[in-house]
Amino acid sequence: MAALLPLCLRQLSCPVPLAPLLGDAAYDVVCDLSSSRLHFDGHAANRWLPASPAEGCHAFAAFASPLPTRCELGARCAACEAPPSHISATVRLEGGSCAPCGCALLTSWTVRQAVLLCAGLIFIAFTLASGETREPRTFVADCAKQAGQQAIGGVLLLLVGERLSSRGGADALAWYAAQYPFEVLLTTLLTRVLKEASSRCIGRAYRRTRARWLRPCLHYGQYGPEPRSFRASWCCVQMAHAVLLVGGGARLGSVGIILALVALPGLWSPVRLLAELWYHSGLSCTQRTIAALYVIPVLGDAVQLVVIDRIQRFRPSHAEEAALHPEPTTSSSPTTEL
Repeated sequence: MAALLPLCLRQLSCPVPLAPLLGDAAYDVVCDLSSSRLHFDGHAANRWLPASPAEGCHAFAAFASPLPTRCELGARCAACEAPPSHISATVRLEGGSCAPCGCALLTSWTVRQAVLLCAGLIFIAFTLASGETREPRTFVADCAKQAGQQAIGGVLLLLVGERLSSRGGADALAWYAAQYPFEVLLTTLLTRVLKEASSRCIGRAYRRTRARWLRPCLHYGQYGPEPRSFRASWCCVQMAHAVLLVGGGARLGSVGIILALVALPGLWSPVRLLAELWYHSGLSCTQRTIAALYVIPVLGDAVQLVVIDRIQRFRPSHAEEAALHPEPTTSSSPTTEL
């Protein structure tokens, strides 16, 4: 006789071997990963769940092919009829209707810092090969600026990814991967805008107040009063300007725009669509982690480092020169000829 097995699914996740549990009768099986328990006819059987639900799993569906299955997230699966010998099949994903398992982000993200190192080495190699003329200390200070800016961006993407994953629709890794291309483009654009705008504002403030502590910010990318000179005080002021004001502002602005895009309804939200594509791509957690946190960011970060370095390196602007060397005001008085 065929065995009738209705499956009640609270959360779709890992393959679970059902053969030791089933006989000729009908049973109700509930996979409750929120409490890491498999309930079999009302009795908890922890040993039937893997230690890590995210390892090597794509989804929790009714049965492996060729058994007829239909699975709906959060609903009751259709009854599956098969001889008892066929029930020994391990549960696997059949079709695309079952949600894939969630992939962790935080652990992989900490390892991703090695990717930033690789991208930094590519950036340094490219910069040196293109004929670098900056003094070594200036070059190191410019690299330190970008390291601080990248750190702020990485932490923000991590926090936003974890936050969005709690709302459902995709896991933290998928949200991180969906944010990344938008963050790179928006951050690069906003860095240029904020760098120019802040330099103009500081130039106006210096012309009005002649405050000495503002003078290092007039020479964005120059760490001393003269070209190729270096002062620690100038470096500290410019680090605060570049990392907190320009870099932090650009990344906060890009994250704000990304969240606004996520809030758009349905198909109007490109970030949400990209996150769902990553989430339902059919790739395992390992494959998605390699692609989203290692392969793509190595190229993206390297290109972004080169472009932002061109934006932030020292180039005296007209506003800076005007602030330092204001045109003298000449008062002409009429001469009286005798």
